[in-house]
Amino acid sequence: DRYDQWRDGFLRKTLQNAYDWLNHDRYLLWNIADLKIGKEYLPLEEDSKRIAEEIGFTYVETIAMALMNMPGANRVDESGVPTAKNTVKFDNDKVSKCEPVFVFLKS
Repeated sequence: DRYDQWRDGFLRKTLQNAYDWLNHDRYLLWNIADLKIGKEYLPLEEDSKRIAEEIGFTYVETIAMALMNMPGANRVDESGVPTAKNTVKFDNDKVSKCEPVFVFLKS
């Protein structure tokens, strides 16, 4: 499967390179979001987190990075529920699409 090849041949190697070159007690901030193809999502977020932990990183937290000027970033359905997978709600009730930024520590 092409996704498996990409995940193992590129994603894993990129995270491994980051781990190898990063000094101890330093952080990696990894911005990646699941990709929707048709009605299915490629699990980029879950796979990144799992692979990073397998390599030796410690997961610290996920920061939501709002995408303010992206077309369709603030769409909601008739019930007011956001239509995007990852969203953040601001104090003024504005909803915006966001992407996760995973924070990992190399101890």
